[in-house]
Amino acid sequence: NLNGCKNLETLNLGNWDELESVIMDKCTQLKKITAYTNPNLKTWDLSNNVNLTTFESNDGGLEELLLPKSIVNVICRKNNFSSITLEDYKDLTVFDCMDNKELTSLSLTGCEKLYALKFSKTQIESFNFSGFTNLSVIDCGNTKLTAVDVSANTSLGNLYCDSLGLTNLDITHNTQLLALSCAGNELNALDVTKNKAFRQLNISDNNFDKDALNTVFTALPPFTATLS
Repeated sequence: NLNGCKNLETLNLGNWDELESVIMDKCTQLKKITAYTNPNLKTWDLSNNVNLTTFESNDGGLEELLLPKSIVNVICRKNNFSSITLEDYKDLTVFDCMDNKELTSLSLTGCEKLYALKFSKTQIESFNFSGFTNLSVIDCGNTKLTAVDVSANTSLGNLYCDSLGLTNLDITHNTQLLALSCAGNELNALDVTKNKAFRQLNISDNNFDKDALNTVFTALPPFTATLS
C-alpha cells in the first residue's frame, strides 16, 4: 500500500515474486511507473492516477490493466494479456505489447495521436491500421495477421512485418518509409518505386526470383539503402 506516499512521482518496482497487488489510488502526482519481473501481479488499477503519463511493465504476469486517460506511453512486453482495450485515449503516443504470447485481441479505437505501435509475437489475427494516420512505426511481425494494409498510413517511417505469410504488400503510398523488414513471407514482387527515402530494407526469405530482385534493387534510391 503506497497511498501514504501522496507526492510520489516515479515508481520503480521489480524482481518481487511475492507481490500480488499494489494500492496507490491516492498517489495522484505519480507520473511514471517502471515495473519488471513481478510474475504474481496479475491486475493493476491505475485509473485514479490522473497524472500518469508513462507505464512500463515487462516480463511480468499482468492479465488486466486499467490506465488513466492521461497516459502517453505504454510498454507492457512479456505479460499474460489475452485482450487489451484502450479506447479514446487521446494522448496515447506509444503502445508496445510485444511478446504477449496469449494476446488475441487489441482495440485502440480513438487513439488518434498514436505514433508507434508494436504488437509482434502475439496471436492477433487482424488489425485495422487505417484509423491511425499519425503512425510512424508499426511492428506486427510474427503474429496471425494474413494481410497488412498501410495505404492510409502516409506518415509511416518504419514497418516491420516479418513472418506473416504475406503474398502481397503495397507500400506505394508510404513515401516517407525509411526502413522496411518483410522477411520470411511469400512475396514474389515488391514495388518500391515510390519509396525514395529508404535507408534499410530486408526482404530475405521470400519468393523473389532474380528478375524480381533486380527490379527492386534498380528502383532503390542510390547509396542510401542497407540491404539483406
